[in-house]
Amino acid sequence: MLRPLLLTMLVLVIGQAAQAADYYWVEDAGDWSELRHWATTSGGTTKHKAVPTLNDQVFFDANSGDSIHTTIDVEQAYCRSMNWTGALGAPTLSGTAEKAIHVFGSLTFVATLKQEFKGDFYFEGDHVGNLITSAGRIFNRNVHVDGSGSWTLADSLCVFNSFYFVRGNFSTANQQVFTHSFLSREGNQRHLSLGKTYWTLRNQDPQNNARLEWAMNPVNLALDAGKSTIDFSNSSGSMMNGAGGPGLQYNVILFAGGDAQLSNQSKQSQVFDTISCIGSLNSYGSNTTTVLKMLNVYQVFKINSNDTFSLAEWIVPKACDGRIEMSSTSLQGQAYLHTTKAIAVQNLSIQDILRIGVGTATANNSIDLGNNQGWIINNKVGRDLYWVGKGGTGNWYERANWASVSGGAGGECIPNDMDNVFFDVNSFDGPDQRVISRDQEAYCKNMSWTGVSNNPINFDMWILNAYGSVDLPENKVGGISELRLLSPDQNQTLLTRGYHIYNALLNGAGSWILQDTLSATNLYQRSGEFNSNGKPVTTETFLC
Repeated sequence: MLRPLLLTMLVLVIGQAAQAADYYWVEDAGDWSELRHWATTSGGTTKHKAVPTLNDQVFFDANSGDSIHTTIDVEQAYCRSMNWTGALGAPTLSGTAEKAIHVFGSLTFVATLKQEFKGDFYFEGDHVGNLITSAGRIFNRNVHVDGSGSWTLADSLCVFNSFYFVRGNFSTANQQVFTHSFLSREGNQRHLSLGKTYWTLRNQDPQNNARLEWAMNPVNLALDAGKSTIDFSNSSGSMMNGAGGPGLQYNVILFAGGDAQLSNQSKQSQVFDTISCIGSLNSYGSNTTTVLKMLNVYQVFKINSNDTFSLAEWIVPKACDGRIEMSSTSLQGQAYLHTTKAIAVQNLSIQDILRIGVGTATANNSIDLGNNQGWIINNKVGRDLYWVGKGGTGNWYERANWASVSGGAGGECIPNDMDNVFFDVNSFDGPDQRVISRDQEAYCKNMSWTGVSNNPINFDMWILNAYGSVDLPENKVGGISELRLLSPDQNQTLLTRGYHIYNALLNGAGSWILQDTLSATNLYQRSGEFNSNGKPVTTETFLC
């Protein structure tokens, strides 16, 4: 029975090959399904009796008309290859989002093409040596590579939504690529070659802040990252490596647009040459980098409890320029930082991190928040800092606003967990002035507003982390999105002067005594003691 079956299959293949034909678009504008537009020769009058199939070459050229407009009116349009070389004027390709174009070979756009097709493009089949020439035209939805053949970029590629790599061979050939996400979650045979490509992940719509995603299934995947750079450019991003295969190896990864998440489910480490991020970095599973760069003013670095993050070099802010809050994702559950050589860093607050590996790990001008091992932590020395911003920018993170004495010259380092901050008679020289930190977290030990004149003050904070007593301003405008009371000490005080707080969070081992009213949308007591002291407390939610 096997031989007749093979013979039947061979006849079918030969029959299909024999039916392959060249299709030339003629007579200007019309629908893909209209046979009057499909000639057997360039500019010819003899027409095909069926629309193109996956075996047929499709051409739009100088004899197609002076005003070519091809509308995809079928659910699935097929061709072996599509070539727009020589098309006159401003040819147009259009179709709605529920339509799809399937190309089983090469695609050649031209710079004059108005690429208005809103559906998905599929590159399929088993042919090798195929080229994708975009000529600067944008793919308005998704692109899929889903064939056992091979596709190479002839120029840059821009995809409005996601690039799906399902099977086959895909090479960027050092060209630039722009997509929202890159997804290769299936376990089919795949080979991805990135060369020196700069691959930008981005939201095309500036109002869209959806997470950017690079997700790979390492099973049956050969990845050659070369000297490529993957840039999560204008939003938070995640790199995910699935289970069941090898750890993948990348070159440079930039999280330039927001928070970063590395998630590796493989038993082997996901390896990078360089990781650079401007926001929070969350690491799950085993991840390794030669260089880690975290140079923003304030950043959070969390390693999943019992998981390991490895590095050789860690570049952090200079002495006055910022801080990094490093911890395990689980309170009292340690995570591992593995160093492949000795490191010396500064401006860290460290909690629940077991440092292992080669050499020493020294954290200067840093804060030991407990449950750490394998570190040399040289603690910060607490200071008294005075706000001297007066009528300036009001930026909490501007050094010119902080002095070592009341009314003194600014230029002190930004307050940290150990520093007492004072707002007093010399802090403001007129009403309606500002103290603002809306996009970065602010830190202090004790905060005092005693003696302030020239109210009201616009005190507008995103997150205020206080490791001591807190005294808030009166006659204020603005708001606090979240006040975190984090002191390990007893008998700290909270004086709100009627200030409304959206989230009030008690998360230290110490105790707090309320001095007047507390108005909070949400009140969370995760640890420590809270004494309302007989004062009114108004809240929509209380969780303890």
